[in-house]
Amino acid sequence: MKVPAPLSLALALLVLPLFSLSAASSDSVVGQIEDFEGSVSVVRSGKQIDIDYGEELLSRDLVKTGSDGYLVVGLDRRVGMSGTLVIRPKTTCALSTVVENGQPATEADTFAGTVAVKVKKIAGDPRFRIRSGATVMGVRGTEFLVTSSPNNAVLVSCSEGRVECKSEYNGKPDVVDAVPGQVVEKRDGERFKRIPVAVSSVAAFHDRWGTGEIDAFKASPVQVLDQYAVTYERYKTDYIKASEALLSLPAVDAWVQEDRKGVVPYERDVSVMKQKSAIVPKLMSVRSVLFFFEPAYYRLDQVREYVRPQFLSHKLSTGKTIRAFYQELARDLPGFEVLTSRYRQVLYLYGLRNGGKDPFATTDSDSFDMDMDGAGDDSFFNDEDDFFD
Repeated sequence: MKVPAPLSLALALLVLPLFSLSAASSDSVVGQIEDFEGSVSVVRSGKQIDIDYGEELLSRDLVKTGSDGYLVVGLDRRVGMSGTLVIRPKTTCALSTVVENGQPATEADTFAGTVAVKVKKIAGDPRFRIRSGATVMGVRGTEFLVTSSPNNAVLVSCSEGRVECKSEYNGKPDVVDAVPGQVVEKRDGERFKRIPVAVSSVAAFHDRWGTGEIDAFKASPVQVLDQYAVTYERYKTDYIKASEALLSLPAVDAWVQEDRKGVVPYERDVSVMKQKSAIVPKLMSVRSVLFFFEPAYYRLDQVREYVRPQFLSHKLSTGKTIRAFYQELARDLPGFEVLTSRYRQVLYLYGLRNGGKDPFATTDSDSFDMDMDGAGDDSFFNDEDDFFD
């Protein structure tokens, strides 16, 4: 089937009704809003919801902060952790909670910006992770910061405890611990690098690093935007097709209708198992594209304000000017958020029928299954060279 453009026409083909996660199981609660300020939005079920103090944030919520915004989330005891997650200005991240080996596992998938975490375990053997692309930071009772830069670099600093940082290099696991007195940096196509930094200077170092990344972008925006544009154009059509294939499944519509009625079938029921078997390959197809595509469009949105007017008429290798490309992105981004939110709804519904587990939940033994995570052997920018060199 030919995928129509603009994206709004493709969305018109999707007849799957939205449902409200406010009626979801209490086990899907990640935490409560303790404080917020400035521009903050929470996207749930394809819609932006109103937020207030004490409001619950649920698994699969997408949180976005503007240049003046921040959000403080007090973790719910049911995730097995106490403490806070602070989503800083100009940050986009998706929240999720699943079950791994019988214990809750909570994740903040950060596409752009900075999150600050201060947590400790309170029960069992729960997991709390920050993910940025193929890099995963696992909490071991600690206080730390993670920043994802526009060029797909990640900086991790730990002021208390330690953070286990995992990724891959040349197809093999790359694992280091971030501890007080060092920060850990990960750049695309490179191994983790430790940098000595006094604990008292970590916050200032983080700020300087982030400012340096933005300054590097400003100095050479065309080259960077061209890399993003190639990624965006490469995966856009595939993402729409994969999303339509998933959302058109009769099993998905059946699950939504059941959820509206508050029905959660027994996970071992033969019909449920058949539905899951039909849905899993489609979920995997979406995820394999989304791994690259979602960071691309959020980071493009993140750096929009840093593109000076004199660069807008420059033509990218995709054939569009930077101005035309950003006009296209502005039209498409709301629609992509709807598609992605619906994908996450299906993951949530799958978890309800699978003992709280989703098909992509990582464990200590499979954290480096990059093919399952969508990374495979493909670089985010499909370029072995750091384009800031």
